[in-house]
Amino acid sequence: MHKIIAPGDNYIPCVHVRDVARLVRVVASDSSVGRYLLAVDHSRLTQAQIVQGIVNQISHKRDVPICDADSVESEFKEVMSLDIILEPSAPLKASSFDWWCRDGIVANIEKVAAEFCKWRNLRPIKMVVTGPPGSGAERLCARVAERYLHKDPPHLTYDQIIEDACSAPGRAARKLKRKVQKLAATPGKQLPLKVRTKLVRARLMSNVCRYRGYVLEGYPTTFAEA
Repeated sequence: MHKIIAPGDNYIPCVHVRDVARLVRVVASDSSVGRYLLAVDHSRLTQAQIVQGIVNQISHKRDVPICDADSVESEFKEVMSLDIILEPSAPLKASSFDWWCRDGIVANIEKVAAEFCKWRNLRPIKMVVTGPPGSGAERLCARVAERYLHKDPPHLTYDQIIEDACSAPGRAARKLKRKVQKLAATPGKQLPLKVRTKLVRARLMSNVCRYRGYVLEGYPTTFAEA
């Protein structure tokens, strides 16, 4: 579970490795540049902002807990406790510098996350399993999710997606719940296809499913739903 080391307001200087490489290129081509340079981007981010930004991009959006240092066990504990503000050296302040992530990791988190997955060849399993009753689809989905996905495996069913959407906070969720309850009184009645498609698509495009994959069981059941 992600944690912020209390109080979380310490400043951690960052820079993208591509920007470091581009600074090296400047140094190699310009003999007037000093011997010692600081490679940092133009952001000024606290530990809490960095951790919260990463969680918001690749996981369920939630407030990351702030914990005492003694209760945090991480190989990056010392790094995340750093508290220092650095100014980038002159070449990085020049308007001609070809920045890749000038404004820092949080402002560019979607791009950084895509790079992380690409260069580490992290391709999440995205799998749909359908079949008639007794075909073993449920068992297969459970085994795939347990073996290949993370500890909270997104083994999804259509009913679960609808249930989660109805229990979400907000006016839209309450309206959907009333509609589902009304339809349940009539056997065979379903939500309109457009609504079903929207709800399923939204769930499969969530951060967890996008970055960690999913197994969808028993849906779609018709050509129109597909």
